[in-house]
Amino acid sequence: MLDLYRVSIRNVQKLKETSFNSEKEIQRIVEKNVSTLFGIELIRSEFAIDQKRIDTLCYCEKTKSFVIIEFKLKINIGVIDQGINYRSLINNYRSDVVLEYNNKKSKHYRIRDFKWEKTKVIFISTQFSDTQKNPENINDDRFELWEIICYDESLIGLNKISKHRKLIPDVPENRQFEKMPPEIQSLYKILREEILKMGEDIEEKFNIKTISFRQKNVFTDLVLQKRKINVFVNLKKGELQDPSHVAEDVSDVGHWGNGDYRLSLKKEEEIDDAIGLIKQSYQSQQ
Repeated sequence: MLDLYRVSIRNVQKLKETSFNSEKEIQRIVEKNVSTLFGIELIRSEFAIDQKRIDTLCYCEKTKSFVIIEFKLKINIGVIDQGINYRSLINNYRSDVVLEYNNKKSKHYRIRDFKWEKTKVIFISTQFSDTQKNPENINDDRFELWEIICYDESLIGLNKISKHRKLIPDVPENRQFEKMPPEIQSLYKILREEILKMGEDIEEKFNIKTISFRQKNVFTDLVLQKRKINVFVNLKKGELQDPSHVAEDVSDVGHWGNGDYRLSLKKEEEIDDAIGLIKQSYQSQQ
């Protein structure tokens, strides 16, 4: 999500992120402005069908198909399955959907007048999990994930989750890497891929003692050792949010990498915590 700034004569001020009170608040904002935001038309809010309730039913004139919108206030692990179920529900109860459309539009359309195979589900949430945002899990054009964020100044931001998988280049030839044990090489490749997926134009550079990753500036350094990988997070003391307490303060200790925090990786299960910390440094430079 892009940062937003208010411009004054002398400077710019970053707008603070705030929070939505409920899913209903998000739903009201989107439904009131669904034509502007998505180019579709609201048909029914809280559409009940087969003892289930769809948050928002819309229609896309361009594709002659219906659009389901579901709202989430936080990460929900079942959104993909829910989307599949709702698409099936709409297709199994076509006559109910057409009746609702005709009542709303004062039309006399029939089931065959619509493109049912193009029924789309849009999920709007303040946050999705990394698994849900993986392009391999949302490679169907009939499903869309949109992250929504609330700022002060009565502003919102919408960000569509990309379905295009970033191509990760092979590890460049390097003696420092090649002399490492196979398990450290494998661990580095997994960690490296997660780092490179954070954004575009991230540069990987093999130095004498470290491997640095930078965009505008270096945001993390890795030091490969025989039994572990030391990860240095380029943030000053006090700037890092570390809920799992996996990083140590090295601000008063000599070290090779940039930043005041270091953590050590020995197995793949520890990578998620590392990525959460590295991402904070990366995002601080955006």
